[in-house]
Amino acid sequence: MTATVGFVGTGAMGTAMVERLIDQGYDVVVHNRTRDHAQRVLDAGAHWSATPAGVAEAEIVLTCLRDTSAVRTTYLGPVGLLRSGRPGQIFVEHGTFAPAAAAEIAAQAQRGGAHFLAAPVSGGVEGARSGSLAIMVGGSREGYNTARNILAALSSEPTLVGGPTAGLGLKLVNQLLTSAHMAVAAEAAALVEDLDIELDLASGILRRSWGSSAMMERTFGLLDAGRTEDTGATVRGMREVLDLVADLVRDKGIDAAVFDAGRSRFAAADADGLGAADPAALVRLARAVR
Repeated sequence: MTATVGFVGTGAMGTAMVERLIDQGYDVVVHNRTRDHAQRVLDAGAHWSATPAGVAEAEIVLTCLRDTSAVRTTYLGPVGLLRSGRPGQIFVEHGTFAPAAAAEIAAQAQRGGAHFLAAPVSGGVEGARSGSLAIMVGGSREGYNTARNILAALSSEPTLVGGPTAGLGLKLVNQLLTSAHMAVAAEAAALVEDLDIELDLASGILRRSWGSSAMMERTFGLLDAGRTEDTGATVRGMREVLDLVADLVRDKGIDAAVFDAGRSRFAAADADGLGAADPAALVRLARAVR
């Protein structure tokens, strides 16, 4: 019998994740704030639910939501998922949001006998489509063991990091690294262009050097292809997540001067009208000084 999975949130990442689950043989019931944004997965074979309660009929419900406010409303609101939760049910949120909210939702789920896993992902739309996401799970061992087979459709190695906030903490560490790599990769790309070296040639050499990073290869590749729009990642989205990183760094008393410099580039790019563009568009800030 085909397993049914509930899914709430069909933005760029959520859509790619649902498509992957369908490709792997799962029957997926979806809900989104606006049905139009779910049309692609409905065309791919997903089933529509007009309310979160309909999605919550599944034993395992995955969500991929934009921010802390959306997560709180979807789980704890008047028609939130936990209102329909039942003992043994598993809820998994894949977005990046405030760790304090994860602790609150996990506690509420536990009171009803359900499990809430905060399991942020990294790897982008491409990783979701290929099932190669990094999934950093925070929550109970029992909940993780129950959800693991479904998570394995999206990741070769979904990993339980620790308690309810642990996965989010590690994801914010990832975003600290990613933002710095993105910012400096854009500056490196501008310099490569000024040296009259082709970006694909430079990337091919640098990927074998100590200066290599996934964000260098990604940034150079997008700029070489002339793609800085509609990639599934945005300057504004990154800037908003970096606010969470800044909160964590401050709370832990870390002197993160390099992170602060990179974060300021995202703020400047957003203020310069690049909020909807891919972070590769940070190259325009570097070019602006010419």
